[in-house]
Amino acid sequence: MNNHNDMNDYFEISRIIAAAMAGTLTDDEQRQLSQWLAESSDNAQLYEKITDEQNRLRKRAELSEFDILSGWAGVVAKRHESRRRKMLARIGKYAAGILLPLGIAALFLFTDHGQPTEEAALVHVILPDGSRIELAGRDGAAILAADGTMVYGENTFVLPETANNSEPAYHTIEVASGGTFRLSLGDGTVVYLNSMTVLRYPVPFKEDIRRVELDGEAYFEVSPDADRPFIVHTSNYDVRVLGTEFNVTSYSGDPLSHTTLVKGSVMIEGMAALTTGQQLTYDTANGRFTVAAVDVSYSTAWKDGKLRFRDERLEDIMRTIERQYGVQVEFEDAAARELRFGFNIERHESLDPLIGLFRENGRVAIERNGENLRIRSAK
Repeated sequence: MNNHNDMNDYFEISRIIAAAMAGTLTDDEQRQLSQWLAESSDNAQLYEKITDEQNRLRKRAELSEFDILSGWAGVVAKRHESRRRKMLARIGKYAAGILLPLGIAALFLFTDHGQPTEEAALVHVILPDGSRIELAGRDGAAILAADGTMVYGENTFVLPETANNSEPAYHTIEVASGGTFRLSLGDGTVVYLNSMTVLRYPVPFKEDIRRVELDGEAYFEVSPDADRPFIVHTSNYDVRVLGTEFNVTSYSGDPLSHTTLVKGSVMIEGMAALTTGQQLTYDTANGRFTVAAVDVSYSTAWKDGKLRFRDERLEDIMRTIERQYGVQVEFEDAAARELRFGFNIERHESLDPLIGLFRENGRVAIERNGENLRIRSAK
């Protein structure tokens, strides 16, 4: 093993280290391991780090959230498709007793030596010390973060809880324009984050409460826990639940904030309790709120990669488009802002199909110059 910058070599040494952890090394594998350890002090330190009992347990907790075999396929698929079948076949030989150690070893190796993403990251995690780590590239490829956590598959981040009794450390997830993200919290709650969203969460949750802070839009599937209510704190109000599914839209600077209940029940503290199918709308200007029965599919369509609106003001629609596509919209006349539209389309990578839809309607004229859109009423 002369050079371990090649992903296949990383796989080979991680397989050998996994065999050492499982106690199944052959004589030849032992010689290869000894050679690798002698190549540099960094290799020796990394091996010690991998085999340390505490680190093994921490990685085991992280890896228990997903399937190692599928996860490895996700890591190599984008840039090493020609090697994919061979690697999976080799993994299969060790599936019975070595698969979990293999995943642990590979996780450390690619954390320390993995290749950086070639495209701008749409998702970042901010650690308690203020450092920022890329979690996903524009293509959604798997990336191993520098703190040992893993981004896996299609924009999925598995967050483990730390096993200690100290005060929780707060992490922050930031999703840029054009991105969406799904994250699994340590209590089993799943959170879908929309573009331009920031979520702050503790690791671990406290014993008596599960509290997160949201600026943006998120869909929550809260794991039931009668002893620990789940609270979503926004700049406008707190949403308190025990176990349910709901969508919260609360962007700083937006005139309206919405909470839409899909399943179960929630309490908007100081305002109202919602039942299934109801939506609370809060006016940030005057502090008033309304509760109404709605078609929840319009509030949750973004989670399924759709743009869906029913009789919405064009200004409100374009506020969403700005976040989804990273563009700036300027209206040339007030009448264009008030025009109302409805549509249900797939969210495409390009904004062109949506611009074409508006142009075909004939009610507005849209001029695009790079990331800027100018909109006026059609003459």
